[in-house]
Amino acid sequence: MNNPVRDTTETSPGFSRASPKNMETDQQNRRSGGNTKGVVDAAKDAVAEGWTGAASAASDFASGAASSASRLTEDVVSNLREGAEAQKNAGADAVTGLARSAREAAGRIEETSPQIAGLVRQSADTVERVSSSIRSQSLGELMESTSAFAAKQPAAFFGIGILAGLVLSRLMRDTGAR
Repeated sequence: MNNPVRDTTETSPGFSRASPKNMETDQQNRRSGGNTKGVVDAAKDAVAEGWTGAASAASDFASGAASSASRLTEDVVSNLREGAEAQKNAGADAVTGLARSAREAAGRIEETSPQIAGLVRQSADTVERVSSSIRSQSLGELMESTSAFAAKQPAAFFGIGILAGLVLSRLMRDTGAR
């Protein structure tokens, strides 16, 4: 009988049949594998260190930017508060000037109309109290009290707004003429 030529190369689990050429390549790869593995490991370490350094730099930059933004925000808020406080005080000064003008007007009409002069003085006293109240309250408190007054007395609030506008326009016109 004709027996076919049998391959006598045994295969073990985990090994494949290899030709002499493949076996030589495998041996070369195994010999240089230590070197290649070392190069690959070194490259991985360098990349990891690079990423760590970059991440650290980015973290430092973000932290610095956040700190700068926080300081800038605090400065802006502080400047706005100072400006608003200055405007509040300027408004209180204007109201005080209005009370002073009312008292002067009451003095001029005292002889001809004493009752009207008394009413004007009472109004000046009320205006003076408003000025003191404006100076003593914070901006938040002023907003709350103004909102409460507008809700309770909308017609009076509207009337005061018109009166204040007329007085301010008169003061501005007089100041511009000088």
